[in-house]
Amino acid sequence: MRRFILSLSLLLLACVPARADKRDDALSRMLSRDFKEAITKFPSGRGAYARLLKAGPRARALRFGVRRDPEGTTASYNDSNNTIYFNSLPMFGFFGMKGTDEAALKELLYRDPKARAALAGRADATFLHELVHALQYRLYPNYRRGVPEGIPLEFEYEAYMTDTMYTHEKMLRDPELLKAFFRGERNDVYTVTAMNAYLALSLDLDAYKEKIREVYEEELGGFMSLEKAEQLQRALVTRSKILAYASGAVGEYADKQAGLEEVRAEKEAYAAFFKDYYGKRWPSFSAEALLFIGSEALEAKLYPLALECLAVADANAARNGVPKAEFVKLREKGALAILEAAAYVKDQAMPVPPQGPLALKAAKASGMDLEDLGRHLKALEKACANTGRAFPEALTALRDETYPKAFKYYSEKAAAEKDPRKAAFYAENADYFLRSSPAPDGLP
Repeated sequence: MRRFILSLSLLLLACVPARADKRDDALSRMLSRDFKEAITKFPSGRGAYARLLKAGPRARALRFGVRRDPEGTTASYNDSNNTIYFNSLPMFGFFGMKGTDEAALKELLYRDPKARAALAGRADATFLHELVHALQYRLYPNYRRGVPEGIPLEFEYEAYMTDTMYTHEKMLRDPELLKAFFRGERNDVYTVTAMNAYLALSLDLDAYKEKIREVYEEELGGFMSLEKAEQLQRALVTRSKILAYASGAVGEYADKQAGLEEVRAEKEAYAAFFKDYYGKRWPSFSAEALLFIGSEALEAKLYPLALECLAVADANAARNGVPKAEFVKLREKGALAILEAAAYVKDQAMPVPPQGPLALKAAKASGMDLEDLGRHLKALEKACANTGRAFPEALTALRDETYPKAFKYYSEKAAAEKDPRKAAFYAENADYFLRSSPAPDGLP
């Protein structure tokens, strides 16, 4: 069936007018140029693109294409034709197009420079992520020789770290972009994808990598570490050796042994590059980025995010090699965030007194629903624990009253949710509020 479908596809392809191929080629050149112009405005983009140019003629011949991806990815790199493909379905929504006419989408991109500029301006981090994958294929071509399935997790680590550094450089140059995202004004699929990775930053590089591993290895599947790839290759070599001794055929064994050596060499080369390039940069970069994000979140009164970014230094800085100057800045800003968040929660959760001068102020307060209150108290409690501070005494009774209710709320949400990722999120929160609640008999 596969051969028949392939033959039919080739037959149909031969019947397509040459103009379509030329149009796709022209569109590839246009968008490749526009994305290059976008990403090379920033150091991380320039660095990745310079490495691509040095990786050989095939790397320099990288193409861009648009097609529908049944797996639902926003974009992907296809090594068989050396093309970065953007999934057409998210693009329809991005451009506000009705229907799913791919030809009309390509025509829009071909005819309208403003449409191409808008795409390159918002999807630049996505393009850079896939460009890194294209580069990896050129530099480490034998990473899964003899392994039928599996994409190295390490390659995703690098791609995410590169586009996250790039996003920070972009936000730092124009902070209004981050402010606009906080206000909900930049919520297109490409911006949201880039910001989700950016806002998941951690001083702990291993913790950041673990977040990526959970998504790709446990939820998506089809990914494995280079370590595991080498183990599988070693098992194949052992099996070939046994068969070679039994049959006298040593050719397959020699091939497998050579494959193992290539995998091992690439693993060592990649590990050395990763440690030298990202390992050295991460402590200063992550501290700077968390201070920037946290400060902007504090100004916007997004206290859970501000606390997550700022109130981490005391627990993690020394272990993760954060420079002393950045450590001091984070510690001071984190202390301020805790004070402001505590005051905010106290003000918002204050009951309306029956009379007195505070009545008007309390009546004007917007208040907090159970989910919002639980999220703020949880963030405040974790921030205090991370920085070695006592939880605000004035909020202890409120916390003890809220947590059992929050446990029940999230337990019911987890039980009713059909989306596995959302259900896991609700269950994780339910577990936290259960563990942090007063005595179990106090639960509702």
